Amino acid sequence: MKKIVPFILLVIFSSCIDLEKSKWMSDIDKMSLSVKNMQDEIAVSSSAHLTSIQIEIKANELKIEQLYHNDTLDIQFAQTMSRYKIIQQVLTPLINRAAYLDSSLNKESKQLNKLKSDISNSVGKRNRYEDYISQEKKNVLLLQNLFNTFVKQQKITEKERTEIQPAVDKIIEHLSQS
Repeated sequence: MKKIVPFILLVIFSSCIDLEKSKWMSDIDKMSLSVKNMQDEIAVSSSAHLTSIQIEIKANELKIEQLYHNDTLDIQFAQTMSRYKIIQQVLTPLINRAAYLDSSLNKESKQLNKLKSDISNSVGKRNRYEDYISQEKKNVLLLQNLFNTFVKQQKITEKERTEIQPAVDKIIEHLSQS
């Protein structure tokens, strides 16, 4: 009987450890999924896409500069061109932010995979796993906030460009006919 009690305690203790380990793995899986979703979204709105928009805007500005030879400026024309140039100026930091986010998300993904591997292989100090997971949660939350700001700014810029592009196309068409 004395030998059975320690054995039962050992089984109970090991099952509690496994429950804790599975909770940690679940937390890491949730963070990894969040990072993966952000990576997929960044890939869709990649800096290459934003750069192509920036090049298109610059090409349209050059066309207008070549075609426009009037001494007086129409106020609406000036406002349209001002808005168009602001869009171009916003694109450069947006492209840089996309590249930064892409790099940071890749690093975080690798870090989460390493942490998951360490926990599953019981590498390192078990009593520190909770701290490591907490720190990674903070990192993912920070990246999520940066990502949300990026997406918001990108949508605003794309909306502005969509609204103003027909007016710019009309100006180019009108100047081409003159």
